[in-house]
This record gives sequence, structure tokens and C-alpha cells, in this order.
Amino acid sequence: MPEHIAHPPCAAVRTCRAACGMMTALRAQQLMEATMMKTALPASSLHSLSFLTFLPVFAARLAWLLALAVAAAWLLPGLAQAAPLAPADEQSVRAVVEAQLAALASDDAVMAFSFASPQVRKAIGTPARFMALVRASYPALYRPASSAFLRPEADGQGQVIQRVQLVDAQGRDWLAIYSLQQQKDSSWRIAGCQVVANKGRMA
Repeated sequence: MPEHIAHPPCAAVRTCRAACGMMTALRAQQLMEATMMKTALPASSLHSLSFLTFLPVFAARLAWLLALAVAAAWLLPGLAQAAPLAPADEQSVRAVVEAQLAALASDDAVMAFSFASPQVRKAIGTPARFMALVRASYPALYRPASSAFLRPEADGQGQVIQRVQLVDAQGRDWLAIYSLQQQKDSSWRIAGCQVVANKGRMA
């Protein structure tokens, strides 16, 4: 009978625990029992183990790639579906935002309010309320010292994003992010605006 070399039990347990992550539970258990009892596995079992070792790794990597694809489809719909704007639409979008800024600077509440989308006008109610809201919550939009328009972009969900870099009267930098919707008559109206501190370089 060939002489078997005994291994410390703790080393066998550590080896088997590492193998469990890449083998099936049944084969890992067989390997642990064989090691603890100081017996050797048949050659056919070793060939089976090498094949079974590959399958879980391949399946795990495939599942990971599929999960990334699903996450991208859910979290980045705009990136997947965004389409470039026609030059005429780019000009129209910019013209609407420019016209509203000009109306705000001249205190023309009625004109400024007219560039808001029907949903926004319905929610706010009157031009006077709209002007009061801008002065209270969006002071950077009211008579900015300077403005620089970035290129508008479609978000892939039926709206266009127009970013405008602003400098207020105190010299502070802001970024206005306008969301515009195209109406049935093909005109563009402002559906929302977010103003944040601009930490990037001015255009």
C-alpha cells in the first residue's frame, strides 16, 4: 500500500473552503471528506472537478455583464436614446431662453410668463406670481451681469436641456439648467429650470 502523508486538519479545511467558491457544493464536500480522511480522489473525479470549476465562474461573469446591461438601460435612458437636435431646433430653443431672460431683465412679467409651458403656467397661475417666484428663488436669472449659452441637448425623453452659464451682480458663477418641451405648434416652451453654483470654467 502506498504511504499517505498526513496534513494538518486546519490546512485541509482552509483549502476546501476556498474551493467551495468555485466548485459545486457536492464536489466541495467530497473534497473535504477525502482530505480529512487522508484518501485520494479518483482521477475521473478530478477531471469532473476541473470542468465544474469553470462553469460557476463563467456563469457568474455572464450574470454580472447582464446586470450591468440592465442597470444601464434603467439608469441611463437618455444616453441610450438621445438624438442630436436639428440646427433650427437648437436656435429656437436658445431663442426662447434668451427671450425670457430679456423679459425678466426688463420686468416684463407677462412676456416672461408666456415662455413657460402650459403646465407651468397652470401651476403658477399669474405672471405676477411667476415674477415673484423668480426674484425669490432664482435671483441669478433676474438681470444677470453676463450669460453664456452651451449647446442644447436632447435628453431622450421628449425634452431638451439648455444650459446657461451666468454671472450675477455680485460676480458669482451659476449654471442654469433649463428643460424645454416642444408644443403641438412646434414652438418650444420652458418646462422647468434648476440653478446651481457653477464650479466649472466659464465658456
